[in-house]
Amino acid sequence: SSAGVNTLASSGSGVIVLPKLKVLFTINGGSAIDDLDLAYNSPVTAPIAPARTGYTFGGWYKEAALTNPWNFGTDVITKATTLYAKWTAINYTVSFQSNGGSGVAAYQAAYDSHISAPTAPVRPNFFFAGWYKEADLTNPWNFADDIIQGNLTLYAKWNDPSQSITFDQIADQIYGGPTFALTAIATSGLPVNYEAITNNISITGNIVTITGAGLATIKATQPGDNFYVPAQPVEVTFNIGKAAQTITFKQVGPYSRYIGEVELKATSSSGLPISFTANRPDIGILNGQRLLVRSLGDITVTASQEGNENYESAESIARVITIHTA
Repeated sequence: SSAGVNTLASSGSGVIVLPKLKVLFTINGGSAIDDLDLAYNSPVTAPIAPARTGYTFGGWYKEAALTNPWNFGTDVITKATTLYAKWTAINYTVSFQSNGGSGVAAYQAAYDSHISAPTAPVRPNFFFAGWYKEADLTNPWNFADDIIQGNLTLYAKWNDPSQSITFDQIADQIYGGPTFALTAIATSGLPVNYEAITNNISITGNIVTITGAGLATIKATQPGDNFYVPAQPVEVTFNIGKAAQTITFKQVGPYSRYIGEVELKATSSSGLPISFTANRPDIGILNGQRLLVRSLGDITVTASQEGNENYESAESIARVITIHTA
């Protein structure tokens, strides 16, 4: 049968059948190349060179190790054959825009490779903050993960080591009022520390507790770090007013002339002690919080609280106490 037979050669009374041989192309990442079916001892016509992004085609080789190139002019097919594509990565230029710092030399790097960070540039009175992919310094270049895909320019970012604190004025407070938070901000973004300069407040973290009335002063500081110098401290002073207070004077009666003494029942909302005055010493006289009864009649007792360094004086309350014979 001549089906699938490339050539017939006679040798005496015998017939030698020469089958077609397979030629495969291993592209190693490049564009596909169709396989070939060729006759024994025939040459291979070089296919159109494959393409691969970032690489230059370097020819076809006889082994996967790419040791011996296939010579399309002289080599012929004697068995099923696989040819292997060789590629050479294209070198691209990596440039560095130091944005006012010392110069950094450009160099060549192969496609799809990682690059090493160059020696950091220097700039007087600034700290180097890394290399970025864009001129507007949006995305940092990650030397461990990012790879070269073409010509590249990296841009230096610089941090100004100086910083300042914005500490807004604090509204006046009242003694006994709730705690409140401090919200000073450093231009560096570093956390701000607070110190109570006066002893009528205490500070834990950024929370202020009022402990007394009067002028209060808070100092805000930022000590800096490896990139920032300490900020100029800022002090804010505010007033803590005295708290108001009220008197509760609960007094019943009338009382008997013979009761001897009456306990006066008055308290202040501040908890400060109450003082009493009476207008009729002939009816009764005061002994602290007790009224010593002397005779019959109505006596007016007034409860007062004058306040102190933290409380305003309370409005006095008067009660008429009747002494009778019952």
